[in-house]
Amino acid sequence: MVWAANRGLVRVECVAYIFQLVVELLLQGLLSSAHSVGSGGAAVALAWSCLSRPKPIGARLTLTVGADVPGESQLFGETSGRFLVSFPASNESAVTKIIASFGTPISGRGVVGGKEIILDGTARSSVPLSSASQIWNGGLSHVLRAA
Repeated sequence: MVWAANRGLVRVECVAYIFQLVVELLLQGLLSSAHSVGSGGAAVALAWSCLSRPKPIGARLTLTVGADVPGESQLFGETSGRFLVSFPASNESAVTKIIASFGTPISGRGVVGGKEIILDGTARSSVPLSSASQIWNGGLSHVLRAA
């Protein structure tokens, strides 16, 4: 799993370029999934990717953006033109090569699997998959029952 990010000012041409990159990876059949980070940030994209499937799956993502980026921005920053993608380990070299050919920095790396959803970086978050799945599927009714 790799989180490819385009940091800096958001310009339409930059966002379009990142979309072209993701489309290229998809057309070459290299990705298992791709999710925009622009709605909720990396934490929400990772949760969505892990939980919105017939059988939830855990993951660990280590964010490698600079220490100058606050933890809450790493987790929940909604800058356009960022994607969380997953792919088989056998495709890592090809995916990394294509991302590099687009001149796009990779801002995190991780693995799919396990019994937790873990985000590491300046801020760290870890949620057991069973709890996250229960909350995800129960939504507001889960919160109201706990109150």
